[in-house]
Amino acid sequence: MRYHGDVRGGYDDVIVGAGSCGAVLAARLSENPDRRVLLLEAGPDYRSSAETPPDLVSGWMSLVDHDWGTTALAVAGRSIPYPRGKVVGGSSAVNGTIALRGHPADFEEWATRGLPEWSWPEVLAFYRQLEDDPHGVSLDPEIHATDGPVPIDRVTRAHWQPVHAAFHAACLAAGFRDCADFNAPAATGVGVWPRNTRDGIRMSSALTHLAPARARPNLEIRSNILVDKVIIEAGRAVAVDVIGEAGHERLAGARITLAAGALGSPPVLLRSGIGPAAALRALGIPVVVDRRGVGARLLDHPAVGVPALARDGVPHDNSVVTQAGLRYTASGSSEPDDIQMFAATLFDPAVTRSLLGQEVRLFSIGPALVRPRSTGRLTITSTDPTAQPVIQLNYLTDPVDVARLIDAVRLARDLCRSTELADVIGPPLIDDAVLHDDDAVTDMLRSQITTTYHPAGTAPMGPANNDDTVVDGHGRVHGVDGLRVADASIMPTSVRCNPNLTCLMLAERLARWMNAEAD
Repeated sequence: MRYHGDVRGGYDDVIVGAGSCGAVLAARLSENPDRRVLLLEAGPDYRSSAETPPDLVSGWMSLVDHDWGTTALAVAGRSIPYPRGKVVGGSSAVNGTIALRGHPADFEEWATRGLPEWSWPEVLAFYRQLEDDPHGVSLDPEIHATDGPVPIDRVTRAHWQPVHAAFHAACLAAGFRDCADFNAPAATGVGVWPRNTRDGIRMSSALTHLAPARARPNLEIRSNILVDKVIIEAGRAVAVDVIGEAGHERLAGARITLAAGALGSPPVLLRSGIGPAAALRALGIPVVVDRRGVGARLLDHPAVGVPALARDGVPHDNSVVTQAGLRYTASGSSEPDDIQMFAATLFDPAVTRSLLGQEVRLFSIGPALVRPRSTGRLTITSTDPTAQPVIQLNYLTDPVDVARLIDAVRLARDLCRSTELADVIGPPLIDDAVLHDDDAVTDMLRSQITTTYHPAGTAPMGPANNDDTVVDGHGRVHGVDGLRVADASIMPTSVRCNPNLTCLMLAERLARWMNAEAD
């Protein structure tokens, strides 16, 4: 085994994972020319837009060639693909580009969990710091900005696709309000999704943050490197063991930060001896820190689709899949805006042939539960870093989740049958006998429920005296000096939105603290 460097001769910062958070951290920490920063990524690195495959530049979702190949148990007896981006830029390089902020209530809840530095007024400043959102500023300059690295685009009404315009009209007719800005605090109703795109290009963290920093001599980016574990000596993280083309290496750093994502960081922690002591001992891993919270709760947003077929002759740009959406509070719910509905148009014959085995013009209204009570877990069964983690999502284990999704499916059915959508789509492709029977709808949910690709919470923030937490409010791992986690793992609760923009905000916030520590 060949090792490289030592603590004194190594890097000031070693960052594991060049995804949404890792790319931000590398860019911000390397702004100090006196700090030597190493960014490690398990997937490939496309160093310019010219090198980047077309599907990563302008696709809806691009996971075929840049995916970890992970699967997860959605409900008992049923596994589903659980893709995550394996490329510099991480899942921000393959996602659907919806750029939503969290709800103020999400962060007030974080504050009540002993994390006052994550209250809404604190995070709003960092959401604004991220943005280049001229349209948002025209709506409200107090909450939006135009000098950030992430462009935010909203399709103007004149460019709405006919099917999405009809969905918008159907929601208005059903009594939902028109929402001009889904990123306004506590925004609700129907509108177009804000997106992190510019001129049709998906603006991942590889482009928004890392590209401007690449020329810095103090920043080194190494791709196709798999991280096994963190080396901890006398209570301090001093290096990472990695596997690359040259075999095994040990890369030393004064400060180690895991930014491998909600599915990637916990396995590294566990292989490093940080996690539930009994589970570690069962795998023959020496216990460094006994923290039962590692992998104990996996948060995600489950979704299901109510499909219909578009009518012949309805014009549509096949590259557009999601444009309009709805955010609302489920009947009887105490959680504001706990449901999102995605109007999706899969009209590209190559896509539907790949997904469904036939060429159809498929329309779907997909309710997603963004404040679920059901939670999953993540574990490992091997110390082999190439082995996939065991992911149990445990969707629909809470009856309140089931009830909310049953109501949401019926609302989606009613919208599909609305006068406003009648000219562009046919009736929903779900039998009324199913939709009228709670047990039948529940069976349908169990057979079709899937992920929205939003894992979080597998190494949550919180006070050290709470054994269910893993890191403090600054991402520092309890019980280990010089080690952080900085990604969706540390979210203590699920934000009621697509989480990518929150991940970027989180990384910007942590980078500010980390730079202050280094001064």
